[in-house]
Amino acid sequence: MADDPPIETPGTSGPKVPADAPDASSTPVVGAHPLVQPQPTHETAAAMLEPHAPYEPIHSWKSFAIHIAAIAVGLLLAVALEQSAEAIHHGRQRSDIEAQMQSVLQADTRLDDEDFKQLGSMRTYLIALRAAIVARLHGTAAAPQPPIRDSRMAVFLIFPSLAPYEAAQRDGTVALLPADHIRLYNRLAFARDVMAVDRENWFKGIATLESFQQRFVVSEGTMEGGAIVTAPDVGSLSSAELAEYLGNVSVVIQDINTLIARLDLLDLEIRALLAGARTEEELLNSSLRARPHGFGVKVDDSSVK
Repeated sequence: MADDPPIETPGTSGPKVPADAPDASSTPVVGAHPLVQPQPTHETAAAMLEPHAPYEPIHSWKSFAIHIAAIAVGLLLAVALEQSAEAIHHGRQRSDIEAQMQSVLQADTRLDDEDFKQLGSMRTYLIALRAAIVARLHGTAAAPQPPIRDSRMAVFLIFPSLAPYEAAQRDGTVALLPADHIRLYNRLAFARDVMAVDRENWFKGIATLESFQQRFVVSEGTMEGGAIVTAPDVGSLSSAELAEYLGNVSVVIQDINTLIARLDLLDLEIRALLAGARTEEELLNSSLRARPHGFGVKVDDSSVK
């Protein structure tokens, strides 16, 4: 009788597993789908994200000096590039201010020509009116009154502007200009401010004159606003009223004389700057040479010695 096969007891059957085989619970499971890939471990991801190789450790004073020198050169290059860009930007700002001022000053001279024409026309009208008032006071008809609605009394003045320079003062970019240019523009600003005081006096004188006229005639608008107002008939005024009227007219004539003189000085300085004056002295000397008998006096009086 053949021997019976040995009886297998639990724990003794099946293939033998090595003792050092890894636990199934610690083995990563890869999906069966072809798009599912195993995820890298933490150490692999860190190595892949390293943008630069680690620096070589410094073991000597020479290596330390080279390292510091490289940093210093980098900083110097960065500062130089920043300053170069800033210098280019400031140069453009300076050029823009100068170009804008040239354009504005050229426009100012054209406005001045028109202002002189209108002021001269108003002055001629008021001189004729004053002569008629004086003749009426003296009881003569030597000087007839100009038309009560004379177009010469209507003016609308546009005074010189220094807008780019004033804007540069407000935002601090005026400091980018050369010092001599700042002094020249400041001289123009000073002459303009002085003229502005005389302009206000002229406005007040006209307002007083128009207030007197409104006592006798009703008229809309104002002379300095470009309106042709109505003047009273001097033949209907009493001696006291004529005397008051004469005083008001004379004040406005003198206000015009002063305003023309101040505007003439400013205009001459603007033209001297546009012509190439480089200092305040050149600016003033050029203006004085143009008006040997005083600003606002353009006719050469040969009787003046």
